[in-house]
Amino acid sequence: MRDAFTPLERAALDGLAWELSALAPDLAGQIAESLPGQRRVQGPVLVTETIVDRHRPNPPETTHGRLGTIHVQIDHLEHPMAFQAELVNGRLVALHGDAYGQDLSAVNLTGDVVDQVFRLRDDGHPVPYDLRDRADALRESSPLRRLQANPDPPPPEPRYAPPPDPTFDVLLGKTSGARPKPPSGGAAQGKSMSGSAGDLALAALFGKKIEGAPAADPTDPPSDDVTSVRIGIVALAVVIGLFLSLVMGFHPIFAAVPVFWVARALLRRPVVETIARALSARKA
Repeated sequence: MRDAFTPLERAALDGLAWELSALAPDLAGQIAESLPGQRRVQGPVLVTETIVDRHRPNPPETTHGRLGTIHVQIDHLEHPMAFQAELVNGRLVALHGDAYGQDLSAVNLTGDVVDQVFRLRDDGHPVPYDLRDRADALRESSPLRRLQANPDPPPPEPRYAPPPDPTFDVLLGKTSGARPKPPSGGAAQGKSMSGSAGDLALAALFGKKIEGAPAADPTDPPSDDVTSVRIGIVALAVVIGLFLSLVMGFHPIFAAVPVFWVARALLRRPVVETIARALSARKA
């Protein structure tokens, strides 16, 4: 694959990644994943904007400014060019080159062969850099590049298998291949007793006899007294309603509603049986 950077730019960038490895360890990874932007040549100055992948994580260091003392010697220049990397919040934004007063407008910077790359120590002594041996190693030395090469491990499998999705039969309380269980003895007995009590209540209300009805509880009031109490409550409710409407002048609706609710409360079975039991006790 053809490199988007020129040989001169690539040599300068690799040299800066080598020189600044301690100050900006992520620089090598950024250079490996960057592309050149706009290039500007003005006299002895060369500026190449760099475009780093925006999806790349931001580096942990927040280095600012132009850094580096890398020098590159090419064929058509008498003196080497100095290069610096411009960083903003640790992110590479441009490559700056200075030819020390040599005019670059007539020099083919895209095809010149790089002769030598070196950095300058504090005392001005040059330290050579071997492009062939160190370029690939520097690109792989970035800690963020290693992090990207090792994505997060997959989430662990659940310790327990999830329950199966409910089917339509399960939602209706049915199970495949299973028959409904017959009611237990206590439930059947309770249902029979409740049914018998309901039949007795209907018989007491309408004066009918039911064949095969169980023997009544000796503590229950006689059915005749229960019927008499119900009839008396209904008759009393009618009389009170007529009295409120005709004598007291209440509207029939306002007179009927409270009388209805009071009569309904009095017609409840426990209340009727209590009244009937009291009447039976007085007769005795």
